[in-house]
Amino acid sequence: MANKNQPIQTTITEEVPEWKISLAYWYAENRALIKKAAVFALFFVDLTVVILWGMIFVNYRAGLLNDEVYLFELPRNLVNNSALINNAPRNLTFDDPIILSAGAEKNNLLVLISNDNSDWAVEELNYTFNVNGQDLETMKAVIPPQTERYLAYFNAPIGNNANLKIISLKWKRIRDYTLISYKDNLKVSQAQFTPANADVISGVAKFNLNNYTPYNFWEVGLTVLLFDQEDNPIAVNYLTINKFKSREERQIEVSYSEPIYRTVARVGVYPEVNWFDARAIMPTEGGVGDPAGLEMGR
Repeated sequence: MANKNQPIQTTITEEVPEWKISLAYWYAENRALIKKAAVFALFFVDLTVVILWGMIFVNYRAGLLNDEVYLFELPRNLVNNSALINNAPRNLTFDDPIILSAGAEKNNLLVLISNDNSDWAVEELNYTFNVNGQDLETMKAVIPPQTERYLAYFNAPIGNNANLKIISLKWKRIRDYTLISYKDNLKVSQAQFTPANADVISGVAKFNLNNYTPYNFWEVGLTVLLFDQEDNPIAVNYLTINKFKSREERQIEVSYSEPIYRTVARVGVYPEVNWFDARAIMPTEGGVGDPAGLEMGR
């Protein structure tokens, strides 16, 4: 039986590489330093984890605080009402209605309306006149910025009590002034009135209308008023001219057949164009030197 305590003999058949011997020697000399480095690395990792978790916690708490502030502000009215009021359009101003005789059993009604806003226009104004408690036909008007316009109703029934009634009003904020900047470039010149009868004054108003805009208009409405020596309106008429071209001058006559009974001191002409409807402008081709934007698509 073999002896278990008999020593086992081993024989090393190959040499240990030099680099292993060097590595073992280096480790033996620097073992304490390696342990210190390992401890420092572990400490640095722990510190990094603590900092990251701290940042996550701080951000979480900050988010909770922001949510609490937001929820607290929800019931409050944070709208700057003063800014809304300052940016809102100012109300239109209206003069008292004027009743003008239009002959037997008929009157013409007239009201001067003013839009003092510089960047707000009335894109659509629906109105009527109430005579003796009865509403008349609904009319429409467009009021550009910084414009005075007469609202007229023709051949209204006879009545001593007439009031203007606004049915609806639609404001438009002006941001593009390319077209609206020409609103005052329809100029009237040589306006005069020629009476037909020295006793009961009626007659003809004549004037020239010039289109100093770069646009051609399908039609232009003209409210023509006669004023007395105190500059009060005494008669009103309305007509429409068609295909009024750029740089055109047109001679226009307006007849007044109703009795006026007062001396006409001047003629007032108020051109009207729907500046907010592209269909009011005739397609045209711009020439050399014409301003940009003259070309209109069909």
